Amino acid sequence: MTSVSSGGEALAPELERRLKEVEEAAEREPGFVGRDWLILAVTGVLGPIALLLWGWPS
Repeated sequence: MTSVSSGGEALAPELERRLKEVEEAAEREPGFVGRDWLILAVTGVLGPIALLLWGWPS
């Protein structure tokens, strides 16, 4: 296994192909849409708050 340094060495052709493929897919598809933000908010904010309140000792 050879390491690639930032000293101007070229990347392996297969790695370059895969990087291009990922970059092109990112340009074609949108980032987060409204539904994604809603899911993130529910699972990351509202969900833990609800669990804290539910499990809070009375």
